[in-house]
Amino acid sequence: MIIPPYLKRGSTIAIVATARTADEQQVRLSKKILEEQGFNVVTAPNLSSTYHRFAGDDSERLRCFQAFLDDETIDAIWLARGGYGTGRMLDELDWSKFLSHPKWLIGFSDFTMVHLKLQHLKVASIHGCNFTQLANFGIASENSISLLEILLNQSRSYTFPGSSDNREGTAEGILTGGNLSLITNTLGTPLQLNTNHRILLLEDCNEYLYHYDRMLHQLKQAGLLANLEALIIGESTVKTEPDDIDFGFSIEQMVLMVCAEYKYPICFHAPFGHTAQNYALALNTKYSLQIAKNEVIISPY
Repeated sequence: MIIPPYLKRGSTIAIVATARTADEQQVRLSKKILEEQGFNVVTAPNLSSTYHRFAGDDSERLRCFQAFLDDETIDAIWLARGGYGTGRMLDELDWSKFLSHPKWLIGFSDFTMVHLKLQHLKVASIHGCNFTQLANFGIASENSISLLEILLNQSRSYTFPGSSDNREGTAEGILTGGNLSLITNTLGTPLQLNTNHRILLLEDCNEYLYHYDRMLHQLKQAGLLANLEALIIGESTVKTEPDDIDFGFSIEQMVLMVCAEYKYPICFHAPFGHTAQNYALALNTKYSLQIAKNEVIISPY
């Protein structure tokens, strides 16, 4: 596994928009916050471009991302915001220069597509808040602190409250995963996730409960849940059922039913995903897990 070089104060971080247009005020505020921490910040010219729901058309977003991947003066690339669109131009990217001079790629949500590609390239990346969220969270939030700690090679353990639904146990392994919808969408493609003997992180937002159920069963049918070391379910928001009929099962109940035949530990309500708490994790690196009903500890290994 390739670990990109860690950053130091004075390193250069590039901000890219591979999906939706970024809010200009949030970009300015987030840039100021990051610069106050001693980093150089450069922004792609398409951050405020608008083409339908995208930050420019596919060719513009591709060109801007490719330029940062190829630029050896850039030490990390951070997604400005999520939405949809990264997967539309992912196949056109040339990763050869990036692999010669790897750098940290940072983001979540739609950026799961990039994380999935990096799993196959065997390069570590950071699942954490998107750049413009700095303007909302501030630099003192755990979301921001944890992300900068990974970049500066100061990673540490996280301890967070457990759940009565947790399936207790300990595990260690390479961490993989991200957005459940996108992981499901890439089944049967070259980006399909390898979960064998991995710790799998799943999170999503604003989905109907029956959508969660369908995606979990699809992952099981594809064999992605069979050989895990552990399963982490991040906080996931739920959309009201369209016909106002209660689906009948919670996310916890669905996960435990789908994984009933497997023996690995499972934790719920982990602070990773589309909620106020979105701590940073280094995907494609090793972690250890201690899962109990009262608390969960996840540590770099």
